[in-house]
Amino acid sequence: MQIRPKARFENTLEGVRALLEIMQLDEIENIRVRRNLDARKATGVFEARMQLDKANHTATVEIRCVPFYTLAGEFEGYRGSISDITPHKAAENHAVFLAKHDELTGLPNRRAMNDEIPRPHASTAQAGLTAVIAGVDLDGFKAVNDN
Repeated sequence: MQIRPKARFENTLEGVRALLEIMQLDEIENIRVRRNLDARKATGVFEARMQLDKANHTATVEIRCVPFYTLAGEFEGYRGSISDITPHKAAENHAVFLAKHDELTGLPNRRAMNDEIPRPHASTAQAGLTAVIAGVDLDGFKAVNDN
């Protein structure tokens, strides 16, 4: 599939290149998208990191591709859209970080601990080991913090 860059990407992408050459997908998404492209099916909407230039500047993009055919019904290629969602992803990642970390210290909070505790427990149990988790509660920390 070939793309002709427009708008913001027009000045950074060099020429016309295959879309899959400039996308960075996780393994599962890569398999799904490639299967759909090989079967000449629509890809649906997916997110990818896209390399913009030789200096490795990247953007997070949302991509949608649909096949198009000639009037005779022969497969002609794909058409679609690429939307830059970099600012939205940065805001989303920041919100997730704030939800799982103390705003003042940046340390993981109770929600982050609840998400992370099962991981070492499962891997140590499989290895026949014991995991120890320690917590510290600082009484009067608010007074120290306020000073």
